[in-house]
Amino acid sequence: MIVAIQVALRLVNLIPLLSWLTAEDAAEGQDQTVMEDVAYYVDRWLALAPYNPQGNSFPRALTLYWFARHVGIPVQFRCGVMKLQGVWWALLA
Repeated sequence: MIVAIQVALRLVNLIPLLSWLTAEDAAEGQDQTVMEDVAYYVDRWLALAPYNPQGNSFPRALTLYWFARHVGIPVQFRCGVMKLQGVWWALLA
């Protein structure tokens, strides 16, 4: 999934990508502890094949968003940009 998201980030805008990631009906009542394993393996993959040498937070957030929805965890994806002390920051929540 992380590779698909890395490719998609280069081909489409965020809105269609989020629509694609959200489209699948989430399973209900899944064990939430699986997300710890997923986060570990996503981080390992991004360490081996980074999306951006300056940081991997955006593809990481999108991948974890997809997996959380897939196992039935009700999550929302939020991001934004702000200027703090003359420096622009991207915010992911």
